[in-house]
Amino acid sequence: IPGAPLCEISNRTGEGLAQLQSILDNASRDCPPRATEAQFRLYIDRVFIKKGAGVVVTGTCLSGSVNTGDELRLHALSGNNTRNIKVRVREIHSQGKPATAGHAGQRCALNLAGKVSLERIHRGDFLCAHPTALPSRRLDTRCWTVAEPERPLKHLGRVKLYIGTRRVGARTYFLDRGEDKASSQRIQLILDRGVLAFAGDRFVLRDDNESTTLGGGVVIDPEAPQWGKSRSNHLNLLDALETGQPAAALNQLLFSNGDIISLRQSKRIWNLTRDEMEGLLARPPFAADTLVRVSADGDELVVSRELWQNYVEHLTQQLAEWHGARPMEPGIRPESLRALVQRQLPARLFKAVLDDRIRAGQIVRQEQLIRALGHRPTLSPQVQREWQRLEAWIKARGANIPLRSEIQQGTGFDAGRLETLTRPAIKTGDLIEIGEKRLALPATLRELAVLVKQFTDTSGGMSVIEAKQVFGLGRNLTIEILEFFDQIGYTRRTGNLRLISDLNAIQLR
Repeated sequence: IPGAPLCEISNRTGEGLAQLQSILDNASRDCPPRATEAQFRLYIDRVFIKKGAGVVVTGTCLSGSVNTGDELRLHALSGNNTRNIKVRVREIHSQGKPATAGHAGQRCALNLAGKVSLERIHRGDFLCAHPTALPSRRLDTRCWTVAEPERPLKHLGRVKLYIGTRRVGARTYFLDRGEDKASSQRIQLILDRGVLAFAGDRFVLRDDNESTTLGGGVVIDPEAPQWGKSRSNHLNLLDALETGQPAAALNQLLFSNGDIISLRQSKRIWNLTRDEMEGLLARPPFAADTLVRVSADGDELVVSRELWQNYVEHLTQQLAEWHGARPMEPGIRPESLRALVQRQLPARLFKAVLDDRIRAGQIVRQEQLIRALGHRPTLSPQVQREWQRLEAWIKARGANIPLRSEIQQGTGFDAGRLETLTRPAIKTGDLIEIGEKRLALPATLRELAVLVKQFTDTSGGMSVIEAKQVFGLGRNLTIEILEFFDQIGYTRRTGNLRLISDLNAIQLR
């Protein structure tokens, strides 16, 4: 690495060791302290069997602490996949001595109990206390390259990534493709195999042949997206995460960017426990009256109260406008309302905002529909005139129940306008659908039902031919009417005859 300090040493004579010690001491003063408050994790560099104890792994604690008896997750590589194995810590040796605990920055040997064996654990595997964190195959990073490298990094070029004790092949995707890359650049590393990394983890990049060191960097987002990786909203997220501190990043995301924060994702990015996350949100600049927290799909989401209020107002306004454009409709289906507001109200917050307004009494859920409090279906003067015209035309047809196409031709209403007039009438029972193509007035169906009853009272049953003669209609329409009576339970078919089944079934409005 160009510019790196060099010193000559001899293991036999000890020459140069003092100089090396001095260099390391000076370098350590500039290193940030290990994250003792985060959850425990350790990259394994060695594994062996201790007689009478079983499997022992060694490595350096990267964060948090571990105690005897703790349960951990062993992420062991198997081919191109990683197995997640629950293990328990039997014994600990820290800094070469027996101990009851190991802490960030210390070398530790952990004696593990569980479904583990020497053959199932390798150098590069890792232990973690985080219960749900899984290895990632995409890391958004900040990368610094060596000055004038022999083989410069290329977009979608192949490299080898060294992180923890794992070495893995990767491709480099340049995120800031329009910016000057003289000093550093943001790169998404697309990995051949998963690694368990967190924000702030450091790594080294070498060429694919591993003959040249290309540079190194730090992980920004360990759960990088596959799609939209170069979009402005994602780059703004990376800008906030690059502040390095969770509190500063959350402050920028919530109050400057106006983002929705997933607590599950935040704990994953920074390797925080639930208590640490709660403690973070309990301190300035965060306060209970500046944030809104809601549950959604097994996660907890946090937004600024100002943004939440904007979402509430948008939902309320869109619902009011929908009622204004469709005064005859009793309400709107939730999925239709979600589609209506999706440009301004993210889908993952829709249910939470809607439920909040329902609890507040501003919106009413009635069966499968949503409506604003106080909304009642009403007809405008124009719609009333058009409905009266439609009703009179259908009534004039008598028992000859019309097709929708016949209604359009006879009234002059196009398909869209006819749907606008008939849909609410069907919901209120002022029109009855016969099959998929015909519309009838309830009074007409009651008259036909009376004819069926009168005939069956004297003959015991009614055939299609007899119904055709009694109704004075064509065969196809007669069959459709009889099938409708069967469907609602007024009649039942026995052989070729219809018998009365339930007189109350014809109580059409």
